[in-house]
Amino acid sequence: MIDVRITAYISPLAEQPQASLIPIIRVENVADEDATITGLIRIYRESTGTMIYNSALATTSLPHGTAADIPALTPFDPPEPADHDYTIKADITATSYLPGPPIHVSLGAWYFDIKTPPMGEAPAGHHVTHEDGGSDPVNVEDLPTTETDTTHRIAPDGGGGLSWVPARQLPLTVSIATSTTPTPDADACDQFNITALDDDATFGAPSGTPVDGQKLIIRILDDSTPRSLSWNAIYTARGTDLPTTTTADKLLYVGLIYNDAASTWDCVAVHEEA
Repeated sequence: MIDVRITAYISPLAEQPQASLIPIIRVENVADEDATITGLIRIYRESTGTMIYNSALATTSLPHGTAADIPALTPFDPPEPADHDYTIKADITATSYLPGPPIHVSLGAWYFDIKTPPMGEAPAGHHVTHEDGGSDPVNVEDLPTTETDTTHRIAPDGGGGLSWVPARQLPLTVSIATSTTPTPDADACDQFNITALDDDATFGAPSGTPVDGQKLIIRILDDSTPRSLSWNAIYTARGTDLPTTTTADKLLYVGLIYNDAASTWDCVAVHEEA
């Protein structure tokens, strides 16, 4: 079964200088089938609803379990005048290498600004959704004037909208020695390690604001004594049961994917050191 998600607008951002840019989206394949991705990116004048840019995406082969940043085939050259009157919309089609119908996926419209250097203007000049208290939590006034599409991205906020988040290099790892209630922070790490578990443990619901399709790996090593493991109800077996005990001195890996539709962390893989 095909299952792909658009997980971010890599560009444009909350603001862009008035210069040619290549819109890019990030797509993840979370199914067990390889897929071919095709699609379109469109940019509109918000005030008139007029489409001013329309480009196909580069056709991309996306093996299962991987992600790709897919660019538009043609650059967007912002028209005069520079203003804050633009929205962008992305739509893709994923076709499996196996027989079966394709699926169609969209990422909601995002407002963005085009500014002449130096970037930024009086706060009242930014799009209302980029202000504190707007529908998107983007405080444009605090952004550096040298922002680029490698430092920020726009991603689903888990509530049906989009939000601005810093880009980060993956994976980010957090390690603790032991805890009876280990609780990963989904905003702070992609891998959560327990290096010497010395008591039975009940895993708490990860803190933070995960996005659909976000991955989390939990790695557990006991203190040479088998330890029992329990899990908050947010952790759900999706084809692979959650482990209930460690084996002395053996690394244990638990692979999880956030399921926004069910508000669960789905266990899709468990592997213990041989």
